[in-house]
Amino acid sequence: MAPTDPRPRVRGRGALLGSVAGLVGVVVASTLPWLDPEFRLSAPTRWAMGVAGAAVLAVAAHARADRRWTGIRSVPTLGVALGVAMLAYPVLMSVAAAGLGGPGTELAAAAFHVVPLTLVQLIPVLAASRVSGRRHRRWETAVIATAGVSAVATGLGLLVLPQVTALLVVGQLTWFGGFVLAPAGAWSAVRGAAGEARRRAVVAGLAAPLPPAVIGWCLLVAALGTSLGWSDDSAVTGLLLGYSVGCAAAAGLAMVAVGPSASGLLTVRAVVAALHTLLAVLAVIVGLAVALMATSLDLPAPAALAVGAGATALVALPWMSLQAWIRRVVDPAREFADAIAADGNGPDEARAAVALQVLRDIVQDPTLALCWRVDDETWVDTDLEPVPALGFVDPVDLARDGDGRATVRAHPGTAAVRSRLTALGDCSAVLRPALLQIRVARELIRADAAAERERERLRQDLHDGLQGRLLGLALHLQLSGAELDDPTARLLVAETVGSLRDLVHDVRALGGGSLPEVLVHGGLPAALPVLLDPVAALVDLRLTPQRFEASLEATAYFIVGEAVSNALKHAAAARIQVDVTGPDPGPDGRRLSVVVRDDGRGGADPRLGTGLRRLAERVAGHGGVLLVRDNEAGGTVVEAVLPCGS
Repeated sequence: MAPTDPRPRVRGRGALLGSVAGLVGVVVASTLPWLDPEFRLSAPTRWAMGVAGAAVLAVAAHARADRRWTGIRSVPTLGVALGVAMLAYPVLMSVAAAGLGGPGTELAAAAFHVVPLTLVQLIPVLAASRVSGRRHRRWETAVIATAGVSAVATGLGLLVLPQVTALLVVGQLTWFGGFVLAPAGAWSAVRGAAGEARRRAVVAGLAAPLPPAVIGWCLLVAALGTSLGWSDDSAVTGLLLGYSVGCAAAAGLAMVAVGPSASGLLTVRAVVAALHTLLAVLAVIVGLAVALMATSLDLPAPAALAVGAGATALVALPWMSLQAWIRRVVDPAREFADAIAADGNGPDEARAAVALQVLRDIVQDPTLALCWRVDDETWVDTDLEPVPALGFVDPVDLARDGDGRATVRAHPGTAAVRSRLTALGDCSAVLRPALLQIRVARELIRADAAAERERERLRQDLHDGLQGRLLGLALHLQLSGAELDDPTARLLVAETVGSLRDLVHDVRALGGGSLPEVLVHGGLPAALPVLLDPVAALVDLRLTPQRFEASLEATAYFIVGEAVSNALKHAAAARIQVDVTGPDPGPDGRRLSVVVRDDGRGGADPRLGTGLRRLAERVAGHGGVLLVRDNEAGGTVVEAVLPCGS
């Protein structure tokens, strides 16, 4: 076994030590006196900021050292930079508030929030573009450029041209605009992505709006608290706590987006839950904003809170009604699965056709075609017609087997249809029943073809073998009978020759896949007496005069023939009773009953004879039951019950 590489473990320990050292630095800096008269930030708040930064640094550094993140190292690298910046921010604030370092330190402390907030906007955009396979960097460039313009405009407005207030306005507008760019850039990567890549892009998209959402939440809580009589520093405390929580949560989600596939946080259920959580946060933010506006109208605090709660409920109602839409955002194939399930009461043999029609409706292409892999080298269309393996130009694979080989392919007609099909992702689970139906139908066609070839062989064998021998025997008897002097003997020979010729006719009919003419035209009342005529002295026949459908009569005909033949050949029966009755009422409708009793040796076992076994299969094919048992008075009873309609 290859030796384990110790470097990831060493780097992981280094990340943990770096996080602890940074947190210790924050705690030490918070012991400095706070001399800033404009606002006061408590030491526990700065500790909380340090804890958030240390957590981001530890997670990002560990991810960067883990080989499973090797393909997307840029996101953990930016995460490390974000963690360091988040740890440095409370230290700078403490040093500046203590009056150490002069104006430069004060300026750095006042403007340093731009660094972590720019990084936390850039990380989700970068993660979304990487996991979706898009290599262009226009959104990353836009985020960096917006932050740069904001910093330059604000710096000029504060330090160089304080009389030009427009610079400060431009700086603020571009700064807040950056918070819109990041979600737009991250969610743009979701469009066109499929499967796990889409879920990763959604997770990255959830990370992008988290910092402004959490900051807004904390600011609104602080502002509402101030209006209700809290301290004036509560707004600053809420702002910085929201900044810390938002940055840490966004960085964590971005690491999940580029993390190992085995993560349980990348399942459809987990991603949907995360999306619901974000929507819930936004609903509460709306409620807090409404409550704050209500307090500005001099409403009492309980009334303002009630108004805010009502606003939250109003926002939550449409959100709750969008459950199916939210799931489709994360898993576009859900719409396909739901539509297939809606047709679940249809016949099994129509599953492939239903899947094709549903897909056509979803992608809005009535000419869309599907092909299905039925074995290693054979593809067929939905009508089971063979399709060349390379017959579809640039197809979209909708389903794969356990070895990763395509099993269902679509042939899109346009680029728009291709994009919609690609967004469905892996539909293997949805299409598995339809694929099974196609394969079963294909096997039935092959089995029917093989059976037809076997019937053709049997027809040829009957024609060349048994039929010729029977005709030869009849001719031999006819010639021999002409030389007999006894008129009675000549009559018996003539009757035997006639029976042999009738038998040849029946063999010819059966060999051709048809039934004896007497059965076709006269039914059981005409055919059974003819069949049993050679042994009429041994057989008592009781027969219903009613006609039934042809396949039912054929089954009853062969049951009687096989049972009587077995009784004479194997049981040495002296008497045979044949009863064909019906239609008799039964629990599932009317039934035709065929019973053959003999007084022979008994002990018949349908498992040991191919004739009875084939009869049992034939009876089962009609939905009936064949029973073979010993008679109490001796001999064997063969009984078949066949449904014949209600």
